[in-house]
Amino acid sequence: MSTSEFKVVGGYYTAGQTPQINAVVNAAIAAGWTPYGSPMLRGSGWVDQPMVMADTGSVTEYRVVTGYSDNRTPKIAALVGWNLLGDTVRLDTSYFLQAYVLGQPVVPEATPFGASLLLLPDAPALKALIPPVNEVFRASFTTTTTEQTQYVTVSNTPQVVTYNAQQIPNPTLGTMDNATGVFTPVKPVIGFLSLSCQVRRTLGGSSPVEWGIEIQTSPDGITWTSVAGSSRRINLRGGGDNNVMQMLGFAVALNLPAGTRLRVRQSCNDASSNTGLVAAAGSLGLTTSAGFIFSLYTVD
Repeated sequence: MSTSEFKVVGGYYTAGQTPQINAVVNAAIAAGWTPYGSPMLRGSGWVDQPMVMADTGSVTEYRVVTGYSDNRTPKIAALVGWNLLGDTVRLDTSYFLQAYVLGQPVVPEATPFGASLLLLPDAPALKALIPPVNEVFRASFTTTTTEQTQYVTVSNTPQVVTYNAQQIPNPTLGTMDNATGVFTPVKPVIGFLSLSCQVRRTLGGSSPVEWGIEIQTSPDGITWTSVAGSSRRINLRGGGDNNVMQMLGFAVALNLPAGTRLRVRQSCNDASSNTGLVAAAGSLGLTTSAGFIFSLYTVD
């Protein structure tokens, strides 16, 4: 088997959105292309499907099916008389997508090492053909009803920000230990860490209090290094401005090897002023307001 060209096509697997992945892939099949390998989830109901021009394979039609593997409906069911294409893709807890084809898909060539090999363009050219596959993770220090705080307890002594909620957990990207505030990626991270802070000074005189935040990384969870350029500081005035909440948000580009741990620290120069992160209860007709949001997303 050999291939002369490679491309990736995409579409929606969710009903009512266009283009539909089945129609896009079948149009490519009609033009002489053959689907190869597993669909790649892009999010928001969109999947990509690799395609090759190959001298083997006899696929005449392509279809993806979705459904639950538990007692919920719709159930995911096999297509009788069709052949599986690639691996099953997990869309959510117990909810899956599987591609099928009529005919024989392209069979990879065997290598001396027992793996399989598809003859494709060289790596840089292939990377340019495949759109970035983004992954996201989000955790926060928030509340459900009453106000919650993380005040700096010792002046000029940074303390790690901790969490009590994970709105977008993503074990394929990494895990967050809420109690220690340490995020451990399971794969290399090329992307951005976005931080959103809601800060308040509660007590103190008229002199301003300086509060700051920074990102740190560690290869082992023991030795920590501050990320250059990640520190941000604000001044919180006293007197009549006590109890005024301030907002601070920023993003930092990251390029981290797999397993490199991440954490965020806050500090202030007067711990007696009760200065730090505040998660506020719902008000103004709005829902609760997180004191801190940690959002990590990859671009490669």
